[in-house]
Amino acid sequence: MPATSLRATRLTPRTSAPATPAAPHPRADLSVQSLRGLAVILMVAGHVIGDDGGRGLQVADDSLWRSAYLLLDDIRMPFFTLLSGYVYALRPVRGTDAVPGFLRRKVDRLLVPLLFVGLTTMAVQAAVPGTNEKPGAESFLQLVVFGYQHLWFLLAAMVIFSLTALLDAHAPQWTARSHACLVTGAFALALFVQVPAQGNVIALNQAIWLWPFFLVGAGLQRFGLRTTAPRVGALAAVTTLLLVTGALGLAEGLPSAVVRLHGLATGLCALLLVYLVRGRLHASTLARLGAYSYGIYLWHVLGAAGSRIVLTKLGLTSTALLFVLGIAVAIAVPVVAERTVGRTRWGGWLAFGRRPRPATS
Repeated sequence: MPATSLRATRLTPRTSAPATPAAPHPRADLSVQSLRGLAVILMVAGHVIGDDGGRGLQVADDSLWRSAYLLLDDIRMPFFTLLSGYVYALRPVRGTDAVPGFLRRKVDRLLVPLLFVGLTTMAVQAAVPGTNEKPGAESFLQLVVFGYQHLWFLLAAMVIFSLTALLDAHAPQWTARSHACLVTGAFALALFVQVPAQGNVIALNQAIWLWPFFLVGAGLQRFGLRTTAPRVGALAAVTTLLLVTGALGLAEGLPSAVVRLHGLATGLCALLLVYLVRGRLHASTLARLGAYSYGIYLWHVLGAAGSRIVLTKLGLTSTALLFVLGIAVAIAVPVVAERTVGRTRWGGWLAFGRRPRPATS
């Protein structure tokens, strides 16, 4: 979801590949799953709107729709990433012997769907009239090297999981202090380090930007965060201020490092606030949706684009209706696919990253 502002220097397009959590406490599991459901709705909503006037609903850059998109630009993907870190910390890598097996599972989970979903998306875009983007000869190279459309996140997630696993394999045990130092270093890296565009292979810039949020999520699972009314109030005030300044474009024209600092601070404060009030957000409907969040991330684009094309051909012009129906279809299509194709031996692996179990005789 590249934007035309300095935001484009932080992240290119559009969502973690969250693993299935295995939290020991049902209430805690429900709250995390609910957060995943909320995160996937925000992600789909952003993609339905589109990151510029030539994508999604093709809304004008000076419209309220574009302002709404930008308002959450620093939150959507960091939200997914933080939750991925939280889930990873439930079953982290322990020792160097566990690294190869962990990485093989991540190849299945991330890179197999990268190829299958990417090639399927390209084929549909090439065959169906009315799509906003047609793949070219360079699209496959972009898919496997730089990241194609929303699938850049899979490359970035592979980098993040690999780096974190290697660190965990060589760290006997993280303390709150050592983990805080690691998080601080990761935020500094995200603030000051940026690979030139031509060298941004395997979504390195995006991985650098998102890694501190992954580590924050892991830290929240390992060490927790005390909830107090003054803390919640202060975070709410700071988050509101940061969101308002971002929405009003006050960061425009400032040095890149300042804009990046604003984005990091906005994402961190907003997500910590959501985490602190998660007990009030947990809901069975969101939790059920959260269970399908990875499949929705992988396949929502086809549902969103398909609904827009069909509904506009039927004469529907209301942006609000196209937005609501686009979200509904973008969520429904992956859920139905996962409950059907995803339950088959090879469909579950290729389309959703679940390696088929060996057949029993």
